[in-house]
Amino acid sequence: MSILDRIKIWFESQRDIIPLSIILTTSPLPPLTTLNKVRELGFYKYLPKGTNPILKEYSKKFREFYREIAEAHISGSEKRVEYFLEDKLEEFKSFAETGELRVLSNIAMLNSIAVILPPMISVLMVLTNPLSTPLLLIGLSILSIVLILLLNLPNVTSLYSIKFKKAYLTLLILLAIPLYFLTENPYLALLVPSIPLSIVSFIELKKELNERENLLSIVKSAATGVNIFKYYKLNPEKFVKKYYGFMKGVAVALYLGYAFGSGEKMEALLKYYRIYLNTLKRIRLKTFTVIFYSFLMVSAAVSVLYLMEGSLREFRARTPDIPATFNFIQLPSLSQLNELEKYLDIAVVINITAFALSCAMLREGNPLYFTIYLPLLLTIAVISKYITLTYFLPLLIR
Repeated sequence: MSILDRIKIWFESQRDIIPLSIILTTSPLPPLTTLNKVRELGFYKYLPKGTNPILKEYSKKFREFYREIAEAHISGSEKRVEYFLEDKLEEFKSFAETGELRVLSNIAMLNSIAVILPPMISVLMVLTNPLSTPLLLIGLSILSIVLILLLNLPNVTSLYSIKFKKAYLTLLILLAIPLYFLTENPYLALLVPSIPLSIVSFIELKKELNERENLLSIVKSAATGVNIFKYYKLNPEKFVKKYYGFMKGVAVALYLGYAFGSGEKMEALLKYYRIYLNTLKRIRLKTFTVIFYSFLMVSAAVSVLYLMEGSLREFRARTPDIPATFNFIQLPSLSQLNELEKYLDIAVVINITAFALSCAMLREGNPLYFTIYLPLLLTIAVISKYITLTYFLPLLIR
């Protein structure tokens, strides 16, 4: 088994504990029999084989989970699995409750990297080593993207992560590269492909959210005693394979409930699925409010950066006779400052992409949805730049 296979098993076993608990709790079959059956059917192929498997590749939480299953199977009581599931659902609800704190910590970090550090360091570098300032600005912006991706990795692997089934379309954002060389305007170059992508992403997101609501309707029917596969004329295998995450666990539970029983535990399934949906809605509601403040943060970051650059340019234009070098201070020339603005535009665009990635990973649990937020953030940045250079700068420097 390769290292990549081991890593994949670890992540899958960590992520699928709650869906598997749902399946085991509502299955008409004994716990270990149920686990073997869903592996044989190909729904969770990575599950261990045999009655006493070696679980070295699996996560610590999965090993704890498996011990609970084995105990429940031996004792003939499913209560242990039910209690385990209820504990995990409580953890998931707690994850939702702390969503606002995670958003705030991300925004605070971006505030430091995108708003506070660049002006402070750039002013120092512009006055000591102007040639290195553009690279420093872009470096800080790239750092913000790397940190955002690393900090929000748990969201991407969590149960509330929403798939982007047309992920290949996001590659169209790469059109911004040739557009930049044509227009020399990074805002316009990124805005042109991001607008249609934003529409596609929004439509895709609505479809995925509607899929969750449609499944709720199916589970409600099952809870009333209806055989949903006959009533909705569903192919059981195709029905299961179209879902992922928590929904896949619910779909497999429906499959087993009617394949090996008469759907007698569907009311419990409905209760668990409602807990999941309500938790998901709370996460999205909490993150929406705080993400709104990230838009204000972008406006502040852009204003501060261009105010710094514009002030230096205005000062240099008014004092052409001051020597370029004085002791350790090296004043940039007007041409260097014009070059700096060009790189500043690129750095701001990268920072905006970091903000958009943060919004998507916190709210959708998937960075590919960043194009939903990107056009609005770019528009805010362009407006902030225009207002700063046209109105704020003349007011401060007379």
